[in-house]
Amino acid sequence: MAINKDFVVKNGLVVGGALTANNSTGSSGQVLTSTGSGIYWASVASGGTGATNLTYSANTTAVAIFSDTGTDAIILPASTTISGIVTPRDQIFNGIKTFQGGGIVGNGSPIRATATYGDVTLTALDEFGGITTNGMGVYFSSTSPAAGVAAVALQGDALTFLTGNTSVNTAESMRITSAGDVGIGTTSPSSRLQVVDTAPKITTTRTSDFFYSQVSADGFAAFTNANGNAPIIFRTATTERMRIDSSGKVGIGSTTPTAMLNVSYSPSSSIPALGVAATDVSFGATGSYGTMFGTTSSGLGYIQQQRFDGTATAYNLILQPNGGNIGIGTSVVPATLTIGGVAGGNRSLQIGSAGATRGIITTDGANGIVSIGATNDATTGILTFKTGSSLTERVRIDASGNIGMSTTTPSAKLDVVGDIEVNSNVNLNSEAITLATTAKTQIASFTAASFRSGKLIVQAYDSVTGEVQVTELLVAHNGTTASATEYGVVYTGSNALAIYDVDISAGVVRLLATRTTSNSTQYKTSETLMVA
Repeated sequence: MAINKDFVVKNGLVVGGALTANNSTGSSGQVLTSTGSGIYWASVASGGTGATNLTYSANTTAVAIFSDTGTDAIILPASTTISGIVTPRDQIFNGIKTFQGGGIVGNGSPIRATATYGDVTLTALDEFGGITTNGMGVYFSSTSPAAGVAAVALQGDALTFLTGNTSVNTAESMRITSAGDVGIGTTSPSSRLQVVDTAPKITTTRTSDFFYSQVSADGFAAFTNANGNAPIIFRTATTERMRIDSSGKVGIGSTTPTAMLNVSYSPSSSIPALGVAATDVSFGATGSYGTMFGTTSSGLGYIQQQRFDGTATAYNLILQPNGGNIGIGTSVVPATLTIGGVAGGNRSLQIGSAGATRGIITTDGANGIVSIGATNDATTGILTFKTGSSLTERVRIDASGNIGMSTTTPSAKLDVVGDIEVNSNVNLNSEAITLATTAKTQIASFTAASFRSGKLIVQAYDSVTGEVQVTELLVAHNGTTASATEYGVVYTGSNALAIYDVDISAGVVRLLATRTTSNSTQYKTSETLMVA
């Protein structure tokens, strides 16, 4: 059989000296390869036959990939990209160091490979594309199911994750610093997880009951759709402290809130003392002072404005400071303070507490009676009425029921110190004076411009002899002259104690008395005057 070849070796070739190919004898470690039109010597990268790592140099003209036994090899020109390798799942290519811009590209079968570049060695699995090293990390690209690129790179002492749509249009999506802090949208996270964005959101979803929670710049939110009724629960030290149920009710200390805000706790048997920190509900300055709300174990509710820092100080409590009425026991509030109750029942307002004098205002709903009273648990109280900026007492009702006007010691059911005017026509008045003289002296008077006439009853009492004289006088005047008629006199002694006269002086009508002795004499005058 004729073979049209220049040189044929059938059963082997033994070369005792140097072998020349393409005018070159080659050097140590090179192998023969062919371009199709001739053969030449090619350098094999370090590693050689059976090596687990095969390197490539830009000055090397070809790359040889040997089998594990070193008996078979694939020799490729330097410009060739290793491509189209199809392997069963889980077959491993270890120790392949690819050249810049090349790589291992799968055609649909998954490839798990270890790619090394620089001082970074990473293992990755790509179902759709390949692995290409680029910089200090691993570069991923794919054309299916959607075009895109991604990279995991070491930048300084941080591990970064980049994504994009081209190899030159990538942006950092996340990084992990050497301290273990994770940053999304930031290259300098200051906490274990920091998310930075124009509208950052972190969402968790639970499929079992359609519940998901979300933390965003607008706050924390948790949602359940129409098929779910899960509450939002807040815990500290594994103990539930607060919850918001599916209807929006908030429970603090309660797992079954019955109102929009339900605060539940174990109440004390007494109200906290001044300065003691609130153990129930309080509003105000942290640890200093505020408004305290609470309920005792007996069901008594209270509101107190005070300090909480150990200082026994109470403060004023203002209701409706900007206006509006206050209703107690009623929803109809026509007055500043309206006290209601059960229809037909009694209502009362008490000022003061048990053990002290206290005032009580009571209404009898059945009979329409309003009662005002004063009482004391030890003694019966006194009811007084005061007016003026200095709260001067004007009327008093004592324990026996006597009424005093301008006196604090009424001695009769009505004891008035001063004038009494009836229907603006009649004025009732009384005066008293004690004298020890025989000179004519004023014992009573009235204003001439206010009164034209009157009836005066005068009692004279000699404190030495005990004699008494009572005289009744009618007095009238014309503005300049006063006249008097004595039409009744009674005395206990043998003679009258005093004689009386009237005159006008400086616009005042005066009643004058003259005694025959200088014994101490008390004069009391009752005046019934007709208004001018």
